[in-house]
Amino acid sequence: MARSSLLFLVFCLGTFAKLVRVPHLGLVDESCVHRMEAGSTIVDTGDELFVQTENGKTRIPKCEHKISLPQHGGAWKAWAQFENNQQGISSLTGKWNVPQFPVNPSGEQLLYFWNGVEPIDNSAVLQPVLQWGSGPAGGGNYWGLASWYVSSDHGTIVTPLISVNIGDMIYGSNIFLKNSTWEICGSTNSSSQTACFNFQPYYPQYAYAYEVLEAYYVDSECDLYPVGGRVSFVDIQVSVGGIPVKPTWTAGTQDNECNEHAVIHGPTAVDIAFA
Repeated sequence: MARSSLLFLVFCLGTFAKLVRVPHLGLVDESCVHRMEAGSTIVDTGDELFVQTENGKTRIPKCEHKISLPQHGGAWKAWAQFENNQQGISSLTGKWNVPQFPVNPSGEQLLYFWNGVEPIDNSAVLQPVLQWGSGPAGGGNYWGLASWYVSSDHGTIVTPLISVNIGDMIYGSNIFLKNSTWEICGSTNSSSQTACFNFQPYYPQYAYAYEVLEAYYVDSECDLYPVGGRVSFVDIQVSVGGIPVKPTWTAGTQDNECNEHAVIHGPTAVDIAFA
């Protein structure tokens, strides 16, 4: 092999070895993934971003690698969406079940099921996330739960991943409090552990609410999905401008080689189904 070709190969391997798959954002350089203690507060001043704990605060640098944050991430397979860009979303809460293991649990699949909120400029996502597989939050061949702040400027910040059990109900909440702070929290009925953080935004208005299935390394290998063929998001509650509303959900899908799709049962219930 020519020396120039070998150098190119080494460069490519080094580059791709640093990429990890983040919920919503997709491929991100691992240097742009940061971890925080559960219960931390993220503070966005407009110019800088900090993670604050009882022991002080840590500045989060802007990601040196360009990040594109589309409204619907490239690995989104099926979702339900509600939009209000006038008063803004002030809360999204709900429950969803931890499904069975995948039919083929030994694959390299990385599955994310989450609810979350996004501002009108698509610059960030707040989301408690149920995960199967190994990702930047950790994990393996088991179900885990973590909460994420995802940003087009600063990359991502994630709480520790906590293990959950098949049959558990995940409670995911995204609530804008009266002190102008978002409280993002994932919890389960079988454990006292929680995956929670607070976020003080520079621009507080978030316009979109979502229920989402996101999948990596699945493509048309449908046995990489869980047994049972669906995850049910139930008891969904949404507020706009501090007032409870009955959201009109819109179903979306892309690259659905395993018939991934959202089934909307009404304002409070959405199934995400797959073959």
